[in-house]
Amino acid sequence: MQIRAIKLALLLGAVGSLGSGISAANDLPFVPVSQGAGVSLPPPVVPQKPAAKPAPVKSSAKKQATRRIANNPYEIDESAMDLKPRAQTRFELPRLGMTGGKPAAINQNVVRIIGNDTQPIYVSFKMPNRISTPFTKPAVVDMSNTTFQVIGQDVYVTPEKGGPVGIFIRESDGNGPVASLTLIPANIPGQNVSLTFDGSAISPDKDAFKGTEETRTQAGFIEEVRETLTQVVNNQIPEGFTSAPLRVGTARIGCTLATPMRMIGGVDRDVFIYALENVCSTRVEMTEQSFYRDGVLGVAFWPLVKLEPGKRSHVFILAQKLGAQ
Repeated sequence: MQIRAIKLALLLGAVGSLGSGISAANDLPFVPVSQGAGVSLPPPVVPQKPAAKPAPVKSSAKKQATRRIANNPYEIDESAMDLKPRAQTRFELPRLGMTGGKPAAINQNVVRIIGNDTQPIYVSFKMPNRISTPFTKPAVVDMSNTTFQVIGQDVYVTPEKGGPVGIFIRESDGNGPVASLTLIPANIPGQNVSLTFDGSAISPDKDAFKGTEETRTQAGFIEEVRETLTQVVNNQIPEGFTSAPLRVGTARIGCTLATPMRMIGGVDRDVFIYALENVCSTRVEMTEQSFYRDGVLGVAFWPLVKLEPGKRSHVFILAQKLGAQ
């Protein structure tokens, strides 16, 4: 009984000390609050629910977003997704036969206008694009309020991001053929586009534009051919022509390797430039007949006509357009 009384006394003393405030509040696990008249208890603390985590993205949605990016890396407008620049129409290289090529996103693109067809091409909506034309004074017909700048034979444009833009380019005096283009804005580097014409694109009134061999004197025609080839040999682009690279491999003609390098395209004729190399152990003399085909108007060699073994030169071939196949 004595031990029990001592425990009860100790318990009452602890309670009394709490009520009298003798013990410091910092010594207790909580601050005691007396419930009495005029004293209100603080509102109960309601534990907050943890913030809801965003719903995890389903793997199928991630894959779909990845596919969208992979399928449209150049940010092409949906309205133009079905417009694809077609493979370049095959045309005939003098002496080397038919060839062709595909447009590239970064390299210079050669657009060969065929008849009244409209050719779609990719252009940058972030950087200026250059469209090199064979027209002496090109004029652009456009209804989209896109800004075009014409400098010499070139047309410069930076379209807005969005849907395709349809334009026509022709001589400012209204004569000659017309190039119909659909510009597809894309997130790509600025493009260099060279327009050339196929023989079938020449309008029936081309005689009024360039004249025919029958209306020229023989001496005048020979002088015109000589002048055109002389300018090209001297690394100049004749008026009414545009330059485009040729990437079609190499062909062998007897002891000579012929590598097409460049085409200088006009409205009704082209100049083809091949690099030549003698791969035999004997001297080779180049002749015009080696590169003749129907429609060839003139052939020039520079800097060498006679090639010793291992030596190199170039051939320049002026030819009328024969049309695409």
